[in-house]
Amino acid sequence: MSQDNKTVSGILSFLPLAAFIAYMIVFFSFFFNVIPELHRNPDEEEIIFPYLFNIILFAIILGIISLGVLVYFIIHAVNNKAIDSTERLVWILIFIFTGMVGYPIYWYMRIQRNQTL
Repeated sequence: MSQDNKTVSGILSFLPLAAFIAYMIVFFSFFFNVIPELHRNPDEEEIIFPYLFNIILFAIILGIISLGVLVYFIIHAVNNKAIDSTERLVWILIFIFTGMVGYPIYWYMRIQRNQTL
């Protein structure tokens, strides 16, 4: 695998984590912006909807990114001839059960450190 492909895989491995951090920022901005506004103007409940739209939009984007990266890393692990079948199964289970935590670990241990794939 070329160094450019390793770099792209590294960016992909951290992308769900970055999207999750962005989602949490949007989620908590809802509480810091909307709740005080509702205390000042309790009759203006329509102020909630733009923030809820942003939260739902970021959740959908996070889900799509996470699913895409999951498929990418499962395909990479299945096609990686440098690891045996038991370790391949372990990596696939790590991807499924740990999600965004397992991608950077796999990238570092099995993509970045390996010189020949």
